[in-house]
Amino acid sequence: MANFAVVKFSGKQFLVKKGDKIQVANLDYGVGKEVKFDQVLIVANDTVKIGKPQVINFKVIGKVLRKFAGEKITVTKFKSKSRYLKRIGFRPKLAEIEITRIGERGQVVIPQDVRAEIKAKEGTVFVVVGTKDTIVLKKVQTPSKETIIKELIDMAREGRKRLDGMGIKESDIPDIVKRSRRR
Repeated sequence: MANFAVVKFSGKQFLVKKGDKIQVANLDYGVGKEVKFDQVLIVANDTVKIGKPQVINFKVIGKVLRKFAGEKITVTKFKSKSRYLKRIGFRPKLAEIEITRIGERGQVVIPQDVRAEIKAKEGTVFVVVGTKDTIVLKKVQTPSKETIIKELIDMAREGRKRLDGMGIKESDIPDIVKRSRRR
């Protein structure tokens, strides 16, 4: 877990930690909704990661606590010697967001008893599909280097058999490639 992060949101940068409350310009999210900050510029935990321009595979998640009108801001326009004075005031619409999580994007923590049940070792790759109240895990088997090399050799043999069946020699291949490129 990261100790702090710098996120960019609605044109401003915020230094945040888990549990911090920040005030941002009004959002389209309702109260209680989850907000994802995808533009993470800096993350610091054991080491500091500085993005170029963003840190890859990190996100910050927050929850909208409330929406409110901020402090009144007064704008004054004045022109000397012409008796022109105009005052305008407004209250910006703000939303207060509590940072609930700072972590790697897509990281799922599987409980120890579930890991033992499905016989998952460290480094096992899963495809994760989630809905509102359910997460489905599908174990993905990644082939070993030897398996990939064997499959490539088999494909080359199959290609050579097809060429022999068509009566094409290996020395004819460069001429065929040249002719097909001219078209």
